[in-house]
Amino acid sequence: MIGKTNSQSKAKHNYSTDEQVVGTWIDGKPLYEKTIYVGSGFVSGTNNISHNISNFEKAVKINGVMQKSGQYSRPIGEEINIGDYSAGVDTVNATTIKLIIGNGIIDDNLLDNLAITLQYTKTTD
Repeated sequence: MIGKTNSQSKAKHNYSTDEQVVGTWIDGKPLYEKTIYVGSGFVSGTNNISHNISNFEKAVKINGVMQKSGQYSRPIGEEINIGDYSAGVDTVNATTIKLIIGNGIIDDNLLDNLAITLQYTKTTD
């Protein structure tokens, strides 16, 4: 048989709070990934979260999960139209992730755990 089977071609993805190289971006630069665990303590509206990534250049991919422990979890990403019961990353700059959270999530105490994974390039590569 030529090529790989589905089980052989699927690489194991290891999420980590430590920075790791996960590939190469289209310009040939290394593509880094880091999961930022931010736990709880959010307010409705804008939340600025430090990502602690040195020499950050640009975000290529953003995803994560928000959770109410023991009740539900919901993926988050780049949501532009934030409703009362949603959360999304608005922007990422050299130091901060700007996360916007809807009023209903906070008012109804529906969030006590959050993690955001960034894939990004760096200015030094």
